[in-house]
Amino acid sequence: MGFIDRIKDGKLEVSADDMKSCVWEFKEAGFSYLSDLTARDNYPEKPRFHVIYILTHMKEGKSIILKVPLPEENLHILTITDIWPGANWLEREAFDMFGIIFDGHPNLTRILASSSQSWSGRGTEDYPLRKDYNLIQRPGDDKTEKNEKY
Repeated sequence: MGFIDRIKDGKLEVSADDMKSCVWEFKEAGFSYLSDLTARDNYPEKPRFHVIYILTHMKEGKSIILKVPLPEENLHILTITDIWPGANWLEREAFDMFGIIFDGHPNLTRILASSSQSWSGRGTEDYPLRKDYNLIQRPGDDKTEKNEKY
């Protein structure tokens, strides 16, 4: 049974190991447009993260949502920039905001913050869209702390 046969209500969840072959199958079946790629933090549930792909079949006007669960201990997934070059910036955004590592990406660097910039002032290993990210206290960010007092 192929991946397409396993779609239920326009959604499919596959493992990180199966993701690349699944995406190829969908592209060959006519889902030729990557509408979106993002991530979701399910904290405190496990698996904590999902990488989410929205693939569209332009001729039939159908879209599917492909979800790939990732445990917090292993945030690695293969890049799809070789299949859809437009995934480049979307994968970089998921890396910058969630810390998802797209193995094989041609330029996996921060896109919204510079490589030396910190969102929190605690170093470059903080990711602002994670649910455990502290929005109120950002130690080391003097401007933010100063402005929050007023």
